[in-house]
Amino acid sequence: MGNVDINRVMSKGKYYTDFSFLNSGSRFPNSEILGRNAVYRYNNRLYTGEYARNKNLIALIDNDYKTIPYKVLSTNFFKLIISKLVGLVFSNDIIIKTGDIHRDREVASLVEKTRWREDIQRFFKLVEIYGDCPLKTHVDGVTAFEPLNCFKVVNKYNKQDVLGFVLYDYIYENDKYGNGRTYVRFEIHSKGSIFEIVKQFNGSIYNGGIIGDTVDFIYNNRNISKHGNIYYTGVDDCELIQWGSLNQEADGVYGQSSFMDIKDVVFTLEQRLSSELHIMNEHEKPLLLLGIENFRPNEHTGQYELKVLNDKYIIKRDEGSNPEYITWDGKLDNSRMYREDLLSLFYELSELGKTFLSGEYSGNVSEETLNNIIKSAIDRGNRDSNEIYYEVKNSLYTLCRLNGISILPEELNINFSIGRTDDDKQVAEIIKIITESEILSKQTMLEKYFGYNSEQAEAEMEKIRIEKMEG
Repeated sequence: MGNVDINRVMSKGKYYTDFSFLNSGSRFPNSEILGRNAVYRYNNRLYTGEYARNKNLIALIDNDYKTIPYKVLSTNFFKLIISKLVGLVFSNDIIIKTGDIHRDREVASLVEKTRWREDIQRFFKLVEIYGDCPLKTHVDGVTAFEPLNCFKVVNKYNKQDVLGFVLYDYIYENDKYGNGRTYVRFEIHSKGSIFEIVKQFNGSIYNGGIIGDTVDFIYNNRNISKHGNIYYTGVDDCELIQWGSLNQEADGVYGQSSFMDIKDVVFTLEQRLSSELHIMNEHEKPLLLLGIENFRPNEHTGQYELKVLNDKYIIKRDEGSNPEYITWDGKLDNSRMYREDLLSLFYELSELGKTFLSGEYSGNVSEETLNNIIKSAIDRGNRDSNEIYYEVKNSLYTLCRLNGISILPEELNINFSIGRTDDDKQVAEIIKIITESEILSKQTMLEKYFGYNSEQAEAEMEKIRIEKMEG
């Protein structure tokens, strides 16, 4: 990934701070977008395992440089950590509360109808793979997609202040004379509105090109004026695009893939394994050791040749040494120990640990003990979900507003319940024991186990009191 890393380092920081990229004659996209897209594509190849396709290692063998096949680990570590993290974060139901029992039912019905949870799970997976993922909300649900062909326009003096989220796509079509033309459609999301416009484009989608004139265009059965279309969303305090990022502090505006910390360790593991396999394959066939009495001189060539009969049997004397095979003992202990050290480093850097990644543990382990064993994995799951929490929350808030549910952002509370495997009966028994022992209040237990905030817990306690009075 050397060239990809260099391109990204050189282009990082060259963010769009205004909308001048729409001007005719502007070069688009800039080096920042091109460099970031190269990193995104590479991270996708890590996830799919395609990064090692047609890859060879250069090895010094008998004072000569030779290529040896590159062996990818049969278990794709990049895909493994994503699958494990997604399973950890979404293994329990997401608890959603709004502070009102009737509205809770409305929101729960909307979430189920639009399959919001499944789309949020995809959103989380893509954020882990790419470090970034846009999440687009519409009346029928939310859509998470790869961060290619999209970028942020940020305040020049405060890069955390996003002026607009821009999605763009290239359109290819032929005119009436059969000549191919390329256009680029821009979709700019701001709070309360979306601006859409189509421009001519001359260049390459991978290396950039020049923005041309604005045109009238029919796109997806929709007329887009050459002056641009403005659509008002009805949600004035939020955009319809939420942009999730992990490890954003490493860049300042965009995120960093979960693969960044482990890729060098995985590559070193694969290189070590490739070298071992090459050595073992080279010594797979044993050597046959024969004494001099098994040979005779050739009168014509002057060289020695095996004594044979009917081109099959070696003729040997009764005395002398017998033929024997020499086999290679395969001493790779040092290499194997090195690989074990690398695996330990992988478990540490990924924060997931061997027990969580392999599922191996001995004895009859309780849920509480197992949670303690995989605590580092649970901590990482909580940290990663917290980094995208407000994007998830705002997507649900926007979905509710688009579907006519009256709600404020601060009234929504979402709990991923990471690491909690207790069922409702166990939770009820725990709460009963703790509250009757006067260790913690019922309100605190509602907050701890059901994700209520303090106001929601107080409202729930009040409803319980009213129900008792009415009963």
